[in-house]
Amino acid sequence: GEESIILSFGKTYKISETITEIDGSVRFIFIVDTQVFGTKTITISQASGIYAKDYFKIIPQIISVSPTEGVVGTEVTVRGAGYLGEVRVDFGKTEGIVKVISIQEGVFEARFVVDTQYAGIKVITGRAIIEGELIQDTDKFKILPLIYKVEPTEGVVGTEVEVRGSGFGKEAELVVDFGRTKDITISRTTQAGEFIIRFVVDTQPYGETIITASAEVTETDVFKILPQIISVRPTVVYVGDKVYVTGSGYRDSAQVKVDFGVTEKITEVVSDIRGVFECVFVVDTQPQGRTIITASTQEVVDTDSVIIQGKIISVTPTVCYVGEKVLLKATGYSKEAEVTVDFGETLGVTKVVSTEEGVVTCEFIVDTQPAGATQVFVREYKTILDDVPKEVSDEEYFEIVGQIISVKPTEGRVGDKIELRGAGFKKEATVKISLGITEEITCVKTDEKGTFLARFIIDTQIMGYTIITADDSYRPDTDMIYILPKI
Repeated sequence: GEESIILSFGKTYKISETITEIDGSVRFIFIVDTQVFGTKTITISQASGIYAKDYFKIIPQIISVSPTEGVVGTEVTVRGAGYLGEVRVDFGKTEGIVKVISIQEGVFEARFVVDTQYAGIKVITGRAIIEGELIQDTDKFKILPLIYKVEPTEGVVGTEVEVRGSGFGKEAELVVDFGRTKDITISRTTQAGEFIIRFVVDTQPYGETIITASAEVTETDVFKILPQIISVRPTVVYVGDKVYVTGSGYRDSAQVKVDFGVTEKITEVVSDIRGVFECVFVVDTQPQGRTIITASTQEVVDTDSVIIQGKIISVTPTVCYVGEKVLLKATGYSKEAEVTVDFGETLGVTKVVSTEEGVVTCEFIVDTQPAGATQVFVREYKTILDDVPKEVSDEEYFEIVGQIISVKPTEGRVGDKIELRGAGFKKEATVKISLGITEEITCVKTDEKGTFLARFIIDTQIMGYTIITADDSYRPDTDMIYILPKI
């Protein structure tokens, strides 16, 4: 008749239970549960005793690897069963990357970090020695390539970049591409599949630019190219000068707006396919000092600067006599600053306040000074020091020429005394006085200021207007006297 039959497996009593068939036979199906390595007894029994027994050998097994692929530095968890005692885990070329003790049921769990090895499938081996016998099982893990360092991660054209990678081919040719540039550098990996390379960012447009490293396997990372004004020339300028500006790292074919100091959009230009632009503009009327140049698109901006210096742009007239009025104009001085004008030997011939744009306009009278090129010096002293010189100044020259300023009397007869005064002649120079047909009626020496006083007697000349000439061998001047008849 039917009778309950129990199946025991190793340490597990009643791993399965069934009843006999009509013909007295039994059939069991069971799953090997977690037990330590070794030969296990299978026992079939019933109430009256053992019915039959047999044997089954449990062998070790790595039951899971998680994850099954990853880069150098990935943490991997390995689980195994059917072991006993200490379990050593080998990974690729690295023996004993971790050691653990299995629990009573022969189960172990080990964790390790993928060390530096070249790309590809690596064998994971779980080993144990039981009663002198080596038992083991294997599984696999795939090492993937990794660019683990790009330093810096952003910069302008011309920046040197260091790239490091692991998990590439063993001693393989390494080709690195950068954005639009193929083979920006070529090198070789190490035995462990590592590399360290450096390259200089070449001229390419703004934005995240792909770094591609290939050595049997391929991996990518990014470097962000930033905009930069790479040159401004000249760096010290006057109002009216041309300034040449070059920039890189802008978008391909982007509209670049250039602002200058207080002037928005002093010029506009389109970058080329490399993200490079070049432009030129004329320094407009702005105050002196460091003045910002801004090159911007809707996305990006960079700045540089020039120093505007004071400059005399006109002195009118350029040749004059003592006593004449001179009009002076200068640009590039500070906003609403007190500016002093020196003239030759005269300090502070006039003072004036510059405009909001740093423009200086003034008039002054030529005072008594010797003939020749005479300096006009326009100066401003800043009260706050910055990176611009404390004194802002410029100089120009114009010419003082001699002039007969008075003839007394203006008419006379032969034998009359005449007094002649002049100014603006060479200092301490001999001035020859001529009257009509008489080439040298007298000579006189000028003082330090170029003035003279001469006296002479009218010699025999014909009646009428007669020319008086004062000549210092630089520039002569003339006047007239009327000679009256005399009996």
